[in-house]
Amino acid sequence: MTAERIENALAIAAAARELPMPWLVQTDFPARKVVTDSFRDALGKLPESESYEWSMVRHALQAIVDGPDPRSGFFEDQAIRAAAQLHDLALKELTTRLANSSDRGY
Repeated sequence: MTAERIENALAIAAAARELPMPWLVQTDFPARKVVTDSFRDALGKLPESESYEWSMVRHALQAIVDGPDPRSGFFEDQAIRAAAQLHDLALKELTTRLANSSDRGY
């Protein structure tokens, strides 16, 4: 089971690599289609999980692909927030899984 969890953490990191934060926060925000395509690619790499946190990240990414709710602010701001949620999840999963695996001698 630990190997599967490590693989999931690595898959989340791969999804996060599709949405590099320096790219999203640059002065000239990338074209909307390029951004939505990148979010779609990230979603494709994000493993399925029943975790509430994972579901919230998946929902945030999907909202960018589907077209964000204008009541929640500008597209650019919502995309940056969604990508940040994914990066936070990736960091949390990687550090947790790697710490747990090293404790067990993997």
